[in-house]
Amino acid sequence: MQYRLYRFIADHSELYTFVRERISLFLKMRIKSERKQSLSVAFAGEEEGGSPSPEHDIDELQHRNKIDLSAAILLRAHDVVVSSGEDFYVIDIPARLSRIEFASPLGVLPETVRSRLKIISPLSALYRAARPDLKLYYEKGQGHFTPTGVGILVDEAVKSIVSSPRLASCADDAHRAAAATEPFGHAGLSAAGFPPAP
Repeated sequence: MQYRLYRFIADHSELYTFVRERISLFLKMRIKSERKQSLSVAFAGEEEGGSPSPEHDIDELQHRNKIDLSAAILLRAHDVVVSSGEDFYVIDIPARLSRIEFASPLGVLPETVRSRLKIISPLSALYRAARPDLKLYYEKGQGHFTPTGVGILVDEAVKSIVSSPRLASCADDAHRAAAATEPFGHAGLSAAGFPPAP
């Protein structure tokens, strides 16, 4: 019996794949519908002055725990990197709400955490560049930046990182090394993007 069933599935793999995908799609839609219905009931109860459902309390607690864990990981990484004498930056990748509206995911972190971190945020630059006819994010798929969006993020990151005292000392060391290894010297460093030595 098992061999005949296996042989049938092997001979009709496209049918098996089709049925499996249809069942998967049906189950996902069913779960999504149930989840949406339970959330609407929970929110309706809150609006009517009732207490939130236990599921809503659990979701809120899990959300708060994820934020606390993220904050602890960021602070630990910050402390380890800074204790070794390096700079630590957090790059804020805003979520796209529309082509002209964005939101920072770092806003959920407590102010005490955000104040300890060097955050590179392209949020204001995205707002300046945003237009209804310009895509800064791909609108289908995972929502990654378009090349224009990447350019804005890179410009903001470069502004922050170039002002770092650590990077300035690296540039000074590179200029001294270049001066010692003429004939390339300062021209080679300028071509590589380092500013001219003072």
